[in-house]
This record gives sequence, structure tokens and C-alpha cells, in this order.
Amino acid sequence: MKEAFLSICFPLLFLAPLHAQMKLGLKAGGNLSYSRVPNFEAAQEEAAIRYGWQAGVSWMRPLGARLELSAGLLYAQKGGGWRFDNGTGGFAEDYQYLCLPFAADVLLGERFSVNGGLELAYLLDRAPALIELNRLDLGLLAGMSYRFNPDTYLNLRYVFGLVGPLEFTPTDINGAPYRRFRNDLRTLQLSFIRYFEI
Repeated sequence: MKEAFLSICFPLLFLAPLHAQMKLGLKAGGNLSYSRVPNFEAAQEEAAIRYGWQAGVSWMRPLGARLELSAGLLYAQKGGGWRFDNGTGGFAEDYQYLCLPFAADVLLGERFSVNGGLELAYLLDRAPALIELNRLDLGLLAGMSYRFNPDTYLNLRYVFGLVGPLEFTPTDINGAPYRRFRNDLRTLQLSFIRYFEI
């Protein structure tokens, strides 16, 4: 676990050198997420949304008049659930992640910017206790920000998970495996960021 944590945090060293324009911020907000299983959804199951929150720190460094680079270290609740049998049955998935988003922000004017990048994530805990899972996740992120002032941002992002925590292979009545399933997570995040110059 220690090695995995260090492999996620190591890229922060590239943003660590002090710079006159570099800013450190506090970030917090809520999110909506759901778990998607591409080869399982045809069987009358319906994905359910999970409500959660995220909080942590963010770094930002301007690279010019219209471009900024940002990175963060966040604790985030993600997950989802499934409903079946016309809504009478189902289960929930609850995942606790340590996330490391990297993004490039393009300023469109004084108030608005669009951003895109990658998010690395390490799974800290989960429920239910799955037997087969992936601890590391990688996602694509895209979003936009509104600036109330140069140091206070409202940020809306969509994270498209590429790996997902769950992998399982069900068996038939004879115990023979017949199909392997895996999920991926989709998350919509809304958060406030307050920056301070360092």
C-alpha cells in the first residue's frame, strides 16, 4: 500500500518548486457518481446514483495570460448501485478514494475557464468487501470553472473512469465461469477552491 501511495503522490514533485505565482488552495464539494458495467446492463438492471463529497488541497500555477496548470490531492467518496426486479431488489457500492487530478485550464475571459486532464486514484476502502478489485484507477476529466475573484473558484468537473474497482467472474450451476465483468465509475463533481499565494 505504501508503494502504491508513493507512486500516486510522486507526480506532485513536479509542481512542488516554489514560484512567485504559484498558489496553494483548499478544495471541497459534493459529487454524483454511478458504477457502469458495460456487459451487464442488458439484463434489466438499472444503475443507481451515489451521492458523496470530496475535500483536499489544490495547487495552481499560471503559465501565461490564458493558461494555468493545476493538481490536487483529494479524499473522495464514489460509488453507485444497482436496482433490479422492478426496483424491489438491489445493492449499493461505496468506494473511498485518494485522488490526484492533473488539469490544464484555458481562460476564456476574466471569469470563465475550461479544463481537461487526468485523474489518478487509489482505492482506500470499499463496501461491499469485494474479492476481486483494482486498487488503482485512471480517469479522464473535463470541466469548467467560474472565478468570483482571482483566488476563489467554483469548479464543475466530469471524471470518466477507465479502470474501475470491481472485477468478477460468475459461474454457472456447474461451477464453470461464463463471463468476466468489470465496472468503471462516472463522477460529476462540484467544488469550491480558495487559493493562497505561496
